[in-house]
Amino acid sequence: SCPPKAFLEAGFLRDLSECLAPRGLMAVNVVSRSQQAFEQAAEAFKQHFGKLFCIRAEDDINKVVLAFKGAKEEGPALGQLKKEGAAHLKKAQRSQAHQKDFLASIDSLVEL
Repeated sequence: SCPPKAFLEAGFLRDLSECLAPRGLMAVNVVSRSQQAFEQAAEAFKQHFGKLFCIRAEDDINKVVLAFKGAKEEGPALGQLKKEGAAHLKKAQRSQAHQKDFLASIDSLVEL
């Protein structure tokens, strides 16, 4: 499983959160075949970050968790995040094929 257990410890996550800007973002790839292990990682993140979102790839053990610093009510709304993410990707990606792949990932974004 990934991230390693040391990266889920309270002290590490507290220090990481403190390093971020007031409206900072942590992105972490969680790799696990176990739903229980994923949920334990998500709970660890929730203790130190306000709002969590997850990009889940179909038939894949990888899940990308986006964790925003600050109170849960201060974090972005799911619709807002999808809209801004899609707009940014359209500007950043030169290839239409890459845009399609990344936009599909944004469509799969869910709030935890």
